[in-house]
Amino acid sequence: MRERFSRGLAAFVVAGAGTVVALGQGAVTAPEGPQVIPGEQLDPANFGPAIVESMEAAIARDLARADEFDSAAEADAPKNGRWAVPSPGAATHAHSGRRYLVNKHGATEMAIAFHEPVDVVGAALAGQGSAAVAAQCLRVTGYRDGQVVDRTDWLYLDAESRFFDFGLLSVDRMVFEAPAMYGGAAFFGLDDLMFEQAGETTVLDFEDVNHKQVLTGTDYAGLIWELGSPGFRGRTGIIPAPRQETLREAKGGLETAPGLGLRGLGTAPTLGLNFEGVRRGDAGQFSAPPDTHGAIGPNHFVITVNFNFAIYDKATGAELSNIAISSFLPGSIGDPRVLYDQHSDRWVVINDDFDTTVYLAVSETSDPTGNWFKTSIVFSTGSDTGCFPDYPTLGVDQDGIYIGSYMVGCGMSIFAIDKAPLIAASPSLGTVTAFRGFPFEGALQPVHTYGTPAGQYIISTRTTSQLAVRQVTGPMTAPTLTDLGSVSVASFGEPPDVVVQGAATPLDSVSSRLMNAVYRNGRIYTAHAVNMGGRAGVRWYEIDAGGLSVLQTGDVSDASLGFVMPTICVNAAGDMALGFSGADANTYASAYYAGRVSTDPPGEMSDPVLLRAGQAPHEIIDSFGRNRFGDYSQTSLDPVDELTFWTVQEWVQGTDIWSTWVAQLQATQPTIQAAITSSAPALIAPGATTTVDVSIVEGTETVQTASLLYRFDGGGFVTVPLSDLGGGNWQGVVPGPACGDAPEWYISVTGSGSTTVTDPSDAPATVLSAAVGTVSTLFSDNFQTDTGWTTAVESATSGAWERGVPVNDPGWDYDPAADSDGSGQCYLTQNVAGNTDVDGGTVRLISPVLDMSAVSEIRYDYYLNMTNQAGTDFLQVDIDANDGNWVPLVSHGTGGGTAWRSSVITAADLASAGVTPGATMRVRFSANDADPQSIVEAGVDAFEIVEISCVTSTGCTGDFDDDGVIGLSDLAILLSNFGGSGAGIPGDTDDDDDVDLTDLATLLTLFGSSCP
Repeated sequence: MRERFSRGLAAFVVAGAGTVVALGQGAVTAPEGPQVIPGEQLDPANFGPAIVESMEAAIARDLARADEFDSAAEADAPKNGRWAVPSPGAATHAHSGRRYLVNKHGATEMAIAFHEPVDVVGAALAGQGSAAVAAQCLRVTGYRDGQVVDRTDWLYLDAESRFFDFGLLSVDRMVFEAPAMYGGAAFFGLDDLMFEQAGETTVLDFEDVNHKQVLTGTDYAGLIWELGSPGFRGRTGIIPAPRQETLREAKGGLETAPGLGLRGLGTAPTLGLNFEGVRRGDAGQFSAPPDTHGAIGPNHFVITVNFNFAIYDKATGAELSNIAISSFLPGSIGDPRVLYDQHSDRWVVINDDFDTTVYLAVSETSDPTGNWFKTSIVFSTGSDTGCFPDYPTLGVDQDGIYIGSYMVGCGMSIFAIDKAPLIAASPSLGTVTAFRGFPFEGALQPVHTYGTPAGQYIISTRTTSQLAVRQVTGPMTAPTLTDLGSVSVASFGEPPDVVVQGAATPLDSVSSRLMNAVYRNGRIYTAHAVNMGGRAGVRWYEIDAGGLSVLQTGDVSDASLGFVMPTICVNAAGDMALGFSGADANTYASAYYAGRVSTDPPGEMSDPVLLRAGQAPHEIIDSFGRNRFGDYSQTSLDPVDELTFWTVQEWVQGTDIWSTWVAQLQATQPTIQAAITSSAPALIAPGATTTVDVSIVEGTETVQTASLLYRFDGGGFVTVPLSDLGGGNWQGVVPGPACGDAPEWYISVTGSGSTTVTDPSDAPATVLSAAVGTVSTLFSDNFQTDTGWTTAVESATSGAWERGVPVNDPGWDYDPAADSDGSGQCYLTQNVAGNTDVDGGTVRLISPVLDMSAVSEIRYDYYLNMTNQAGTDFLQVDIDANDGNWVPLVSHGTGGGTAWRSSVITAADLASAGVTPGATMRVRFSANDADPQSIVEAGVDAFEIVEISCVTSTGCTGDFDDDGVIGLSDLAILLSNFGGSGAGIPGDTDDDDDVDLTDLATLLTLFGSSCP
């Protein structure tokens, strides 16, 4: 491998150094007070032709095009490579700035020619896409007059872009060659191409080129960008991914959302009618991904996907029609959406052409099989001229139809459409008002409005800890848009891609953009996918639209599954339903749902419920090396009762065959619910009481009895009533145990209809428990000073352990932003800015000699962020008796994203490993990287060695807490058990297995005395 070119780029002439809009930088705050944004009425000259036609006409058009669809389905030949700038969502390997080139379609041979001989100094190179498709190495050959002049060694690539010295002198053409990785293709990125000619050095950084722009066939920078060899055997109908910029503020790790522990305590809805919807290949359409969307009406369910439009019978699920959406809306291509407008009893459909225009259809009645008014609107006008619409969103209220769009290359825009002319007896397109120039906020989501508020709300992700709320107010012939401000939310990070069974490339998770939004009774409901401990999970919000505050929020996640494309809906009773897709290494892409009723504890959603299990692998690679699965889904509300939910979600029916599944979900009011909301301590000091907080929610039954049951000796449980604190909050107290006790407890609540619920749910088979004793710290190190830890490197080329304050480099999202315990410093693998991960071997962190003669637990916090989950990379913990014989204790082999995690090694664990604790022990942390293409970042903090011990009971009458004195704590124990009975019950001074006035009198007589 050649050495990296060391001269600074700033010393040279930079060709193509365009203006960079730094959307990803700078702190952003809410506007000081509402800010009014002026609108721009679109010239009707920008409206397309308007027609009214029947559904039968669209079906006939579709049948006439059947041969065209059949031939398109067969067009599956490999495409030649092209030099192109990746879309922002795929642009993850820039060396400088934000743009670079990719060998689009993964061609393994690409070339660039010069009109005159030049000296090619070098370029920055990186593998593009997942490890399964990214080029592992490449070489560059220089030609002059068709003859080979020189060739580089094989250059081994990382996921991080690095500069390589080519040293190709006097060449007029250079060819890049990469060994094929997947499907005959290998993807790589090229940035900061440096060459010298006539004494002048030029660096091409591509910052003046638009995302998605293809350079092949152009003379950009005076060079010849050649067509490459055939690349990946592409799939027909791949829809471009939504354009993605960086949300303002640095990406952060997920903070715990407020709530009651988020334990899946919500009530899942009941599954009703469910059936398969559109499948890839229906009507001769083979799109990828589908961009699943659908809505329920009075008698029908309508699905729009890339590239289909389908109608189903609501009562039976029977398919009534399924045609190409380009037959329904000729000229349109993809990113479709549909809703049923309960205000006007009409259907609304939109679709994009990814050029200038969004197409619109509005039904004339509530029957989608009848007539439709159809037209189109050119969005690329005014300040959006030259920029194309992408990822259009859709909302409605009593007065208007609202579409949000990212105008790629410009900014984000909102279009407000006067609904009155569209639903008139003779429909027409009336006033369309554009509000332009908003910064990138993922997606501007107009809400689906229930009720008649003063205006239409639009919500989006302003930053990684703020949601923006805007409102359009009428009249719709001259509407006004107001930025109302921001809602502060718990910080969130971008959801990682989802590992999926049977595919080497994970499913693309799109981003943390909000996926949909609903308004009802002064509240906005919305959801998105975020990073939850290194996996994609669902976060949802209920927001006070007037007060701009979060009323409740919750998370839906899993220890293994990743969840994406969530959509939320709320009914007239305040119940909610979520729909989403999920997968992991042992699960094909499947459809899921969750829910809650209005009486569930705040912040709680039910655990995920499997709706439809995936049946085969999905690996449809796009031109930039991503496994594209979908961009959104939808859950809608039945307009007949405004109580029943319908969701449509994506799953995989066959190998690379996505499908959709429709489900009717009915919110179910629980009889009665009870849950312990306080955490169970791992250790209780002798004599210390434990307060148990309980939430009880009455449903169809009211509380009859509410009890805390506990025991200390494994025998019968002692039952004591819970105290009603009001507002559904109850409380009980477990008396103070003595040394040698084994405290266990649970709660039981019986309703007025004889329903009994417990927490844990299967109690007494499962109970809460704790050990009895006190903790003594034998050794503690928060790494603020040097206590003698040493480091070593074994074969690794980078990533050695270093002690210090985390540098928190916003350009490198794999290191922690801070230490774990807040003291400031910790140990990290190569704690410097930039790509600092462990590469190609092992780095070790070794403790000083420690006295563990009395060890009960070794406690530490660790950080592990990895891109390889195959088990070859890990953080290993070993121990030895200072003789060099290291014994393995635990291997942390699952990355935790940007979160610190705690771990405990017990004396029992040491015994199981055959280790005898002694006075001269050492602990070692080893971070291992087996594949230089993967990322391994590790950290250690808050290291402790503790002894857990307990003082033997005095056996003194009345000394229930074993402190040698009969005092207030003993009186509290007796009173907390007063009226109770059972063998060994605390407070029983006369050993008659109950606590009564006799016991109280005895204790008061002894009060203040010491045990002999």
